[in-house]
Amino acid sequence: MKILGINDGDDLPEMKIIGDDRKVYGGARGIVFLCRKIWWAWPIWALAHLPLTMNIMDYVYKWVAKNRHRAVVCEI
Repeated sequence: MKILGINDGDDLPEMKIIGDDRKVYGGARGIVFLCRKIWWAWPIWALAHLPLTMNIMDYVYKWVAKNRHRAVVCEI
């Protein structure tokens, strides 16, 4: 919590990941960081290095995070 600079009970607007180098990665960059660590997700990491792809991933991540409260849960 101290590394991330957050207090107990704070609402985080995005996912935060602490890397091996103790750097903090958030949002879409956090997802890309994780994709490099998972063998089957490596193509997403590679795509993130193409021009404009990271901008698109940031936009999609922020849109999903902003609208996550609208998620529909279906019960059978």
